[in-house]
Amino acid sequence: MERLHRIAIPLLYAVVAAYAVLLSVRAPVHNWDSIPYIAIAKSFEQPDPAALQAFTYAELRRVLPAATYDDLAREKGPGAGRGGPYRHAASTDAKVFAEILPIYRIRPVYTGAVYLMYKAGIDIEFATHVLSGVMVAAGLGFLFLMARNFLPLPLRYAPPLLALVFGAMDLARFSTPDGMAFCAWMLCAWLYLCGRRLALLIALPAIIAVRTDLVLFVVPLCLWLFMTERRFWRATALSLAASVVTHFGLLAYYQFPSWEHIFSCSLLTAQRCVHLADAPALGLHDYVAAVARGILGLFADANFVVYLVLVAAAVYLLHQRVKAMSWPGLFARSPTGLIFAGIACAGGRFLLYPAEWDRFFPAVYLLTAFGVLWLIGERMAGVHADPTLTSRARVQVPRSTPGGTVQG
Repeated sequence: MERLHRIAIPLLYAVVAAYAVLLSVRAPVHNWDSIPYIAIAKSFEQPDPAALQAFTYAELRRVLPAATYDDLAREKGPGAGRGGPYRHAASTDAKVFAEILPIYRIRPVYTGAVYLMYKAGIDIEFATHVLSGVMVAAGLGFLFLMARNFLPLPLRYAPPLLALVFGAMDLARFSTPDGMAFCAWMLCAWLYLCGRRLALLIALPAIIAVRTDLVLFVVPLCLWLFMTERRFWRATALSLAASVVTHFGLLAYYQFPSWEHIFSCSLLTAQRCVHLADAPALGLHDYVAAVARGILGLFADANFVVYLVLVAAAVYLLHQRVKAMSWPGLFARSPTGLIFAGIACAGGRFLLYPAEWDRFFPAVYLLTAFGVLWLIGERMAGVHADPTLTSRARVQVPRSTPGGTVQG
């Protein structure tokens, strides 16, 4: 039976990963964000905004169905829908198009990867979404490594199925850095759980260039490391400083608009602002109203409700862990840091931009679920505290032999 599991579990992860790539190829979502990302990828060799505008829309006109292109470009007029005037202006006014690009330039790892694929002969629009599929598949690979090392056999089947439930496959379909960010989350989680601190502390500043809001994950994770692993405090401080500098450096270098302008144009207006300078003033009442609307949206999302249940389960299981292991046992090689960083990231991002978009949270949901599975696996094995054992060993050592020989 164990041999069957050794075949079936990797096969399940491989099938789900292949499905992610297949979706990115056969069923992509042609979201409007592909337009600035294509232009920025091309800008590595062509800096002129008017030329980038002409190139981008010509490429989309060539590869997209006519109805899809018309919806994205709105060249004949704004048409119906909230974003109509914005889309029309972007496709017909080179100055408006140039104003849009700084909002998207701050993800150079994603746009650089699209550019390299384009120079390798891959259609640039195709590259924007197939890259997402490949990155989600790679993230599932790191998830498999975590499950293989830290979960008992029956529970190793759950993570890829939970990835389907929490919307990771949707990330594979979009022309956005979200699939790459998902992979970055899984990579950092794997490095953290394996205790590879130097590699983790190098990776944390680097992933900011994938999507700058990942700083909301990096900072709390570094703070957790400060509290729990004092011997790495110098390296952690350097990593934290590099992450913050990278975040604000990207915003400053690419002249990213102010948070207030982005917030007001996106959440306060009936139509998205054509020019950010036209953003309405943001008052406290406006902010509170936007947060209230966002909260209602969150509680209408079944995945968020499941996430709250997972957090409650994690708190209960960690409380039981403290009773069995004492406070040091709570910190030693456990998923607690990832759960904490996920809560801080989700909460911080919502307060900064209270829009309930499913594609921002699958990694948070999935890693929290993984942490709960880990803690359940410990209880299944009846593990006691032994700080000298690795996480994998603690999952496998029975209660009757807390200091015994590691099995397997």
